[in-house]
Amino acid sequence: AGVYAAGSTTGSLQGTNKGSVDGFVRKYDHDGKHLWTRQFGTSESDGAHGVAADASGVYAAGPTSGSLRGTNKGTVDGFVRKYGHDGKHLWTRQFGTNLEDYVHGVAVGPSAVYAVGQTAGLMQGTYKGSSDGFIRMYGVNGDGTWTRQFGTTTADIAFGVAAHAGGVYAGGRTFGSLRGPNKGSWDGFVRKHGTAG
Repeated sequence: AGVYAAGSTTGSLQGTNKGSVDGFVRKYDHDGKHLWTRQFGTSESDGAHGVAADASGVYAAGPTSGSLRGTNKGTVDGFVRKYGHDGKHLWTRQFGTNLEDYVHGVAVGPSAVYAVGQTAGLMQGTYKGSSDGFIRMYGVNGDGTWTRQFGTTTADIAFGVAAHAGGVYAGGRTFGSLRGPNKGSWDGFVRKHGTAG
């Protein structure tokens, strides 16, 4: 349906800036004509670090220090936000722990959207180290969620994500040994989960 960009602004791309940093989603057609911009945020810092689209709409994901939906769980929460291709806001899901949680990427598969990032708290299972990676799934309507937290006793961060009918892949870096011995200060990793987690 077009080309989408997402990011952060300290100004007013559309309407009035809500706080120090707002997030935005911007749509162009395939000839580069600007179609719409949706700026969003709280009185705190908010930003979109990833964008993905499917036939039903466009998804933006990132961190928020405020309350986009409900109450902020800690200093920084993650969020996934969906718009229709016409720019209508459909839903927002904010999540996190009582510590810092950052979303760095988002991808959409046939029936779900996946966000990846890092957490300093306990989302699911056992907290492993200074920061753990995570994958979080929502249905394309914002329902039916699961979270998989993973890591070592040191720092682990998931930066990128891709999905298809067979599962979801997270990529990032680790300071520890997710599988086998660490080769240096930071190692890269790719991790796959099935669609059920």
